Amino acid sequence: SRFYAAQGNKLYRSDNAADSWTDISDRSGFPSGTFFITDLAVSPTNSGLLYMTVGGYVSGTKIYQSNNGGETWVNISGNLANVATISVAAGASGSVYVGNELGVFYRPGNGNDWLPFYNGLPKCPVY
Repeated sequence: SRFYAAQGNKLYRSDNAADSWTDISDRSGFPSGTFFITDLAVSPTNSGLLYMTVGGYVSGTKIYQSNNGGETWVNISGNLANVATISVAAGASGSVYVGNELGVFYRPGNGNDWLPFYNGLPKCPVY
């Protein structure tokens, strides 16, 4: 089984049920500079598809996606506001949800833009 763990600005992966860990923080597209990882989410249907949220107030640096177990990363922050992005959840169909200081936002499986996902939720920080 594949597992992931974050500590500060480092991300680790285990491909052998946590017997050993590999630092995958130096892979292509992984963010650089001063930041910290706030949350990780793995697709419920594909352990190679994962999302990583990044804390701080650097515009356009909020969430990253990997389709290959963390070997390469793509910044999918898009139109998310420049506020602290704190949590992430992966949907079964490739959709992804983030919680930030303004509420919950949703990106459909093949979408490029982030949409508010209030559906009865208040507009408040989501941790």
